[in-house]
Amino acid sequence: MLGLASTVSSSSTPESKYSLDFDGADDYVSLGASNSIMTTSQNEASLSVWIKATGAESDGKYIFQNQKTTGTTNFGLRINSISGKAEALIWNGSSHCNPSSTTDVTDGNWHHVVITGKASEQKIYVDGSVEDTHSEAFSMIPSVDDCTIGSINGASDFFNGKIDNVALWSVALDADAVEAIYNNGKPTNLTFDDGDNYDNSSALVAYYRMGNGSFDDKANGVVHDQHASGFGAELVTNGNFAADSDWNKEEGWSISGGVASFSGGTSNRHIKQDVGITSGKTYKIVYTVSSISAGEVAVRLGGMNGVSEITATSTGTYTGYIAANSSANGDVFIEDNDNNFVGSISSVSVKQLNGLPALTSGDIPFTSDAP
Repeated sequence: MLGLASTVSSSSTPESKYSLDFDGADDYVSLGASNSIMTTSQNEASLSVWIKATGAESDGKYIFQNQKTTGTTNFGLRINSISGKAEALIWNGSSHCNPSSTTDVTDGNWHHVVITGKASEQKIYVDGSVEDTHSEAFSMIPSVDDCTIGSINGASDFFNGKIDNVALWSVALDADAVEAIYNNGKPTNLTFDDGDNYDNSSALVAYYRMGNGSFDDKANGVVHDQHASGFGAELVTNGNFAADSDWNKEEGWSISGGVASFSGGTSNRHIKQDVGITSGKTYKIVYTVSSISAGEVAVRLGGMNGVSEITATSTGTYTGYIAANSSANGDVFIEDNDNNFVGSISSVSVKQLNGLPALTSGDIPFTSDAP
């Protein structure tokens, strides 16, 4: 489970063009469970992505991987370790079929790559043109393991280069749609049909503009799913601590005068509230530390231990994102994090992100180098 935090809040306004710049060492993006992106009942699929690979350093590296089992691809795209060509990995029920490009995509230029799969037809397109077709079975078996951009499971085969405009559909795009999406080298907005050849927006599963989408939060490494961007309703009741209610308080905590204060204690050392956290969903947390004279405070979702947290050792407003894992219960916790905290919190907010948001693994830079 990823959790990211900083003191900078997000914006709902799309900015100039950006892409994500992967270093080939440990950078990746998590889209959550593979079976939340694709389903076993799905009989067609498509992936569209813009890449700018860094020469031979990208050979054998993964651009996208939806997992069948840990480390095994269900539906994915990589660069062939020998040829430098783009290569699909599409599960056919017993092995992978591998439509491969004829274009060398490691030449340092931006390329648009699309892979499509359905029964008896799997294709790969580069820069608007089909380059290879297979005629095999099509069988989706996605797992609960992470679906990732730029690596296998966030653990190996890390991509070196830039990635932009990643999109997935539950249909196999036809050649006219692929050409329309390529749009002569200018990425098009995929949430709307073009009134001509691209009429697949209703089948869009997820769409990531890598920094210039609505609500994208570069400071916190969060890329919103553009086919359903934004946030749900506020989940915390009495998050401004206007009354001594709605919160379950443990030893040392008190609520009065618009703050929740901790003066020390030896048992549990937290306040909590059931806000209905759901495993597999991603949440934005914003809280304000109004005073702190010692130690560290933390906000957690879904449990006291073994989960991501957003910590603070000084006053200020903190913003972070947490993806709730399978061990999550429904609670938000505010806790003395080091057995030494003394201070107060004046507000806390928890909102679920809509769609299938993407969380970066850490400090992956957003760059203005984009197609």
